[in-house]
Amino acid sequence: EDTDLQPVVAMGADKVPILTWSCCRGRVEIVRMLLVKLRSSPGFDVNAPYSKMRLTALHVAVAECHAAVVQLLLDVPGIDIHAATSQGDTALQLAQKAGRDDIVQLLQARLTRDDVHDSSGSSSAEHDEA
Repeated sequence: EDTDLQPVVAMGADKVPILTWSCCRGRVEIVRMLLVKLRSSPGFDVNAPYSKMRLTALHVAVAECHAAVVQLLLDVPGIDIHAATSQGDTALQLAQKAGRDDIVQLLQARLTRDDVHDSSGSSSAEHDEA
C-alpha cells in the first residue's frame, strides 16, 4: 500500500491514511473536510486500499457502521463500491453481514443509480436508443 501520497496518522506501529482513520472513527465533519481538500491533491485515491486486508475508506466506514460517513463517500465521484477486501467482501456484503439495513439501502441505492448511468453519464435507456 502506497500511503506516501496521502496524509497518515500513526496508530501504534501502523500508519493509517487519515481519511481511513476518520472513517473508522465516524468523524463526519473531518471526512467531509478531507474529501474537499484531498480530492484536488495529486495522487489522492479515495479507493486506495489500506492494510493487507485491502480495506478502502468505504469498507471501514461500513464495517464500523457509520452511515453518515458512508453517504459522504458514496457522493464522491469515482468511489468504487464494487471494491473487494482480501477476503472478497464488498461494502454491500459487509453491511449485510453486520445486519445494517440502513447502510445496505444506501449502497443499493448507489448501485441502482450506477446501473442507470453508464460511464459516459448517459442513462442506459439513452445508450440503448443510440
